[in-house]
Amino acid sequence: EEGEEEEEDDEEEPATSAAAARSSQPAPKKVLPGMRVEYASPLEGARGSYYSGVAMHVDGKVASFRHDELRAEDGAQAQAAVQLKHLRPLPPPPPEGFLSSVKRGARLELRYLDGWWDVVLRKRLGGGKLRVEAVGYGAVHDVEPAQLRPAWKWTKGTWRW
Repeated sequence: EEGEEEEEDDEEEPATSAAAARSSQPAPKKVLPGMRVEYASPLEGARGSYYSGVAMHVDGKVASFRHDELRAEDGAQAQAAVQLKHLRPLPPPPPEGFLSSVKRGARLELRYLDGWWDVVLRKRLGGGKLRVEAVGYGAVHDVEPAQLRPAWKWTKGTWRW
């Protein structure tokens, strides 16, 4: 944006440092009833976003998901039957200082519109802000570090980023 002070950052850098590429934490091996989870929306206009809630029931490849933020018309927390493949355990908090190791092009998640959205780090701005882009949507946001977390990937039993 015009008039913003930006840090000099002309060189292209690899997407992640060696330390960040190796970051992993233990995770549950499967989604269980009563577990805090995130729902990965497969809907057009919401792909690449995750919403927190609780897996109420799990039956084969389907689970009942109760949203934390989304409300039904009567004001109650919204519930939906979703494919189990769209749920993952709630990710761990970001590792202390994780943003210091990420480089331009790193995949992150941005807290936006009551969910976490896949973004890519485009630039470090002055004042501690970061510029990120939701690539599939062409949306660019200048955000505070607290609005970002690692782009956690869950493989049964491990969180990686």
